[in-house]
Amino acid sequence: MANFLMVTNNNLESIAVGELVESFGHKLTRLTSGDIESNRSIYSTSALGIVDFDDAGSEAAEVTGFLRGLGQDIPVVWLTKRAGDEKVHYASMASGASGCLSKADVDTLVDSLERAADGEPLYTKKMLMSFIRSVAPLTPIITTPLTEREQEILEMLQRGATNREIAKQLDLSVETIKHGVSDLKDILRLRHRRQFSMGVSSVAVQPTGRRLD
Repeated sequence: MANFLMVTNNNLESIAVGELVESFGHKLTRLTSGDIESNRSIYSTSALGIVDFDDAGSEAAEVTGFLRGLGQDIPVVWLTKRAGDEKVHYASMASGASGCLSKADVDTLVDSLERAADGEPLYTKKMLMSFIRSVAPLTPIITTPLTEREQEILEMLQRGATNREIAKQLDLSVETIKHGVSDLKDILRLRHRRQFSMGVSSVAVQPTGRRLD
């Protein structure tokens, strides 16, 4: 089972969500936003960061930015009572979160968190494209040399494959794929993993001597 880290202001719903996650066998560490700086080592061993505040807004975005800044390419998910508010979803996307989930969806919540931990974006294609149009209506073509292996990984990322699925398909370790995804983000100048499958960049592949094994 995976280790999850929940950053919360200890609202009543977060306690219930935590108990639900733990009932599925996952280990959950709860911290407040004031505790994460002194406990950053916990995040490095977690498969998923969960940000849960009563009012998902600037504080949630700040915490997400801090967690994402710690590296490791570990996904972060927002929990909110305002899942029907498009602005909340846009704010979570802009912060780098992999999804924005309703606390009320108890039947599917843990499954969604597990999919996010495996690297799967949780936003609908319609919402992603709407967000992209709102922040970047025109995106330049990026031409960069890629290895054959990097091209294979990129094509699977563009189809929405998770790290685990890519590793299985290419007979590589998940850790190798994580490093490969991070390298591709740097090469293509992408901020978030979900941009691979949103048509943000057009990539012209050129042969190169670099290898990813």
